[in-house]
Parts: sequence; C-alpha cells; structure tokens
Amino acid sequence: MPPTRADFVRSLETLLDEAARQGRQFVDVSAGELHQGVGGYPGNQHRMPICCRVMRDRMHVDDQILSTPPSGQGASLSIRYYLGRKRQDDVHPPGVKGTVDSSKARPHLSESSEASDAPVEHAETVGLRAVVLIPCSSSKQKGGATTWRAEVSAPNRLGAAGTELLKARARLAGLVGESAGLDLGSGPTCPPLLPALDRYRGLFDRGADFKTWPVTALERFRRQTLIVSGLYGLAAPDEAIRYYECAMDRTLPGHGAVSDWWRKAGLGGWLSAHLADVGATDLHLFLSASYLDALGYADFGHIRVHRTPYAASTDEIRQQGQFLRRLYLEGVCEHCRRGLR
Repeated sequence: MPPTRADFVRSLETLLDEAARQGRQFVDVSAGELHQGVGGYPGNQHRMPICCRVMRDRMHVDDQILSTPPSGQGASLSIRYYLGRKRQDDVHPPGVKGTVDSSKARPHLSESSEASDAPVEHAETVGLRAVVLIPCSSSKQKGGATTWRAEVSAPNRLGAAGTELLKARARLAGLVGESAGLDLGSGPTCPPLLPALDRYRGLFDRGADFKTWPVTALERFRRQTLIVSGLYGLAAPDEAIRYYECAMDRTLPGHGAVSDWWRKAGLGGWLSAHLADVGATDLHLFLSASYLDALGYADFGHIRVHRTPYAASTDEIRQQGQFLRRLYLEGVCEHCRRGLR
C-alpha cells in the first residue's frame, strides 16, 4: 500500500523529536530520505508530492528551505528545521486549534538577524503599526464590473516598490495566459473586476465572515491587511481583481512553482520595505507554507511575527478565519491588544 500523508507526518515528527532529544539546534531533512524511510520510493507508486507538502506544511517562520527542485516537489527538496523554539502543538490561543503564539519565535523570515526580546511600545491609535497578511482563495465569486482604482491598490501602498509589483504582475500574467489589464500592470482596460474581499469566497473568508463586522473594525482591517495572491503577489482588500486561477503551487515551465517565481521577483523585499515605511511593530501571518515560500527569506528586522500554522482540515481553515475575526473584534492577541484598539 502506498504511504499516506499520516505516514509522512509521523516519520517527520520522529526525526525532529530524535534530533531535539540529542540537543541539536536544527536538523536538515530531504524529501528523498524522508520518503525512503517511509517506504515506496523510488518506485512507480511513490507519493513524493505528498511528502514535499508535509515537509513544507511543517515549517515555522524561522525554518529554511535549503534547496528545491524546479517543480517545487521532488526528492531534492531539503529543509532545515530549527528546534530551539516551541513546537506548534505546544501552545494554542484560546478556542483556536493548532494556532501558535509565536511571540517566542524568531520575529522574521531571515536566517541572519537575531530576535529582540525587548518590549515594543504600541501607539494609542491604530494607524498601521500592526500589519496582517492573509491568503487568497481558490474559491471565488464570478462576475464584476468595478473599474480598477490605483489609490486603493497594494501597489499604491508599497510606494516605489509598487511599480515593481505591477511590472511583476504583468510578467506573470504573460506566463499564465491572463489577458492584459490595468490590474496587472498592462493594457488600457480590464476584464470584470470585484473588490478582493468580495471576490474571495474560501473557507478562511467564510470563517472570518467580513460582512458581519462592525464598520470601524472592518475599516481598521482594510487599512492594515494585505492579501498574498498567486496572480497579484500582494493585493489590498478593497483592490478590484479579476476572476482567475493561479495557485501558489502551480508549476511554471522553466520557473518552478508560482511561489518560487514571486520569491525570485522580490516579493519579500517589497513587503519588508512596506513594513519599514509604515513603522510596523507586529506582523500577523495567516499563511501556509507555499505563501511563505513566496516571501522567501525577507528580513523583517525586529518586528514581532505572530503566525498560525498551516490548517489541513476544513474546520481548521474556518477556525483561522474566526481567529482573525476575534483578533479584531475582541483583541485576543495580548501582544497587539493596545495597537489594535
């Protein structure tokens, strides 16, 4: 019988537990070795894509991809897992299964910078001192007629880097066969568009249930949030976007996965510059491994990073959306409570 996802999870956790017992600071795991240990590789019934997804899903923000095949899923995928921090099943905020209080984790995706344990003073007004990143969704509302308005777009927020983001959108559109349009940095017209919050209809969005939020909380969310998107890179909640299909794990011939393409384009660097520009002190990540791959090893300086781990089940994905809702409506994150009021 071919190995299952659960087999890979158990084997990977065993490797990490054994390395931790030995007092090691990190352990490097390759997909080829992990699959061979589980069985079924090499062979005609191998499950290498599942093996690679398990490895990526197990990553925390401080873990590092050492090598990746062009497709993003192959035996040469190698990940360094750091062991000197709390595991994702050790601590959960109230009511959210599998969510990490990552205030004790390293505060950015860079390997070189060191975390600061000094307390951060939050402003009494919200402003943009906390920034939230949420994922796009494969489930989308069709239709639309809204024209694209630059003033409410992510490129406008990013300032000088926004020009580079638009150029990158245009290049990627050519690779995936999307028609030109202002929303993608080229062309005088656009296909039917909807604001991103209206376009996306995934489990996360349904869990957050944005339409029921009080106006003040929703406005604060809109100001602080960026959506990580396979086609757009970064999109603002009010930014008008088209109906499209461009998942982060989609393979681009000659370029690897879409997430690899965005990482090489510089998405993480543009985000870092934006965080510095707005004086952000906290960053909330509601992103799975492929979205983190797109950001690469961006240096977020001494910004505190709060990350929820990848949600595998439909209930867990909804719970992440519900946690985001509570974060804004109830201020459940102690580290940003003052900054989110």
